[in-house]
Amino acid sequence: MQCRGVAILAYDIGGSTVSAGLVNLDPLGLASPAVSAEIRAAGGFDQIAVDLAGLILGLPAEIAIEGVAAALPGPTDYHSGTSWMAHKLIALRGKSLTSIIGRPDVAHSFVNDADALALGEVHQGAAQGVARVVLVTLGTGIGSAFVIDGRIAEPDALPHRGELWSAPFGDSTIEGRLGRRALEQHYQTLGGRLGDDSLRGIARAARAGDPQARALFDYLASTLAAALRPHLIDFAAERLVLAGAIAESHALFLSRLRAELCVGELASLDVVPAARLSEAALLGAAIDWQRRVSRYGPRRVIYLHGFASSPQSAKAQRFLAAYQQRGHRLELPDLNQNDFFGLTVSRQLELLERITAEDADGSVLLIGSSLGAYTAALFAAQSTKPVALALLAPAFDFHRRWSERLGAAAIERWRAQGEMLVDHYGYKRSLALGWGFITDAARHAPYPDVRQPTLVLHGEHDEQVDVEVARIFARSRPNVELEVLPTDHAMLDQVDWLIERVASFFAPRWR
Repeated sequence: MQCRGVAILAYDIGGSTVSAGLVNLDPLGLASPAVSAEIRAAGGFDQIAVDLAGLILGLPAEIAIEGVAAALPGPTDYHSGTSWMAHKLIALRGKSLTSIIGRPDVAHSFVNDADALALGEVHQGAAQGVARVVLVTLGTGIGSAFVIDGRIAEPDALPHRGELWSAPFGDSTIEGRLGRRALEQHYQTLGGRLGDDSLRGIARAARAGDPQARALFDYLASTLAAALRPHLIDFAAERLVLAGAIAESHALFLSRLRAELCVGELASLDVVPAARLSEAALLGAAIDWQRRVSRYGPRRVIYLHGFASSPQSAKAQRFLAAYQQRGHRLELPDLNQNDFFGLTVSRQLELLERITAEDADGSVLLIGSSLGAYTAALFAAQSTKPVALALLAPAFDFHRRWSERLGAAAIERWRAQGEMLVDHYGYKRSLALGWGFITDAARHAPYPDVRQPTLVLHGEHDEQVDVEVARIFARSRPNVELEVLPTDHAMLDQVDWLIERVASFFAPRWR
């Protein structure tokens, strides 16, 4: 194995075991042997971070890292690397892995572990040269990937959007019947006794001739055949590749699986074990990194100014100058759109939809100030374009706060007259604002359900937007970091610090 000077640092993060390796892209292959270790899967976030950091200490330090790629199970937001798993690695829920595997000077990518395995097997394994391949991982849970002509198929074109783990099967789901816990429970109903290493121990017992253990693998073969059959037919699969910890014991069930599955419409189906179980996901993660970086290029960074402000605001212009000096293009759309009277939050959202219409999912970074921050959060809650947000004094709970601050009498005058004069800081004069602004504000969620990594920076002495709304927003959202600063709403005395803090938050996400 020839060692080169530059490689992708790739991870394969499973439910209890993690592998890492340095992968060369040209030619594709490991630059040095991969390392694997068990992690404290039930531990806290910091414990998992320590385990991941310790894993790469065994990799060659002399090889420069060009990028970081990670394969991990779902449900996960793969654009930002944010895990939303509730059945394993609970401490990672709502957290972006960029904070624990990230390198601020290189691009990152994240991919479903089954998709990564499939890509690795397509390029150097059991899926080479086959047009339509389904890969199924059998382990703690059930994973699946569908390949058409060497590429992962789009979910909309797949049976059950490619998520076979949750596909209905009998009175449960495929994972509910064939996941690790379900198999262990079935083994116990057969009269078997679980050891500390559960399925590995059952496999050893089956190889030694234990009847209950053999019966479990017969059950696995028959049930897996019945569960997969309709989906393989729908996809017109030519080959089924089995991977994962349970698949390592394929000699115990593969013959029976083939006998029960490869009949009728699937008579020509080829069923094989994965050829590169230990490294396919690492290779696939690196391949995915290369494709994503070439597709996105630098991510688009958009700054949304506040209410009655403009792209010429002092804060926006200082962000613009600072980021231009660093080589990042910052866009400052005018949310007034030459019609302050007709301003609404909905119109701001429509503007964002228009200007990002051609952007790929996960290719936009948003910075917002005050009302612009609230708009950024609303947009992120309904769009897959943003990958991360930085919100400065976000004006959450906007309709209620404005209504209470103005009071019933002022609200009634505004309604009756159809407009209200507002001091516009951007245009430096008073302008009329239409009644539609406040009625439209009532349509929007006070606290948007943002799932992307989000940094909130708010002044402790903010008299326009009480810091408590930021605390409410952050309290139940593990993907949100809140930092309270000793400043007011404008935060002008903290702009240099804000620029640096947002830049460090975005650092592993610029590309």
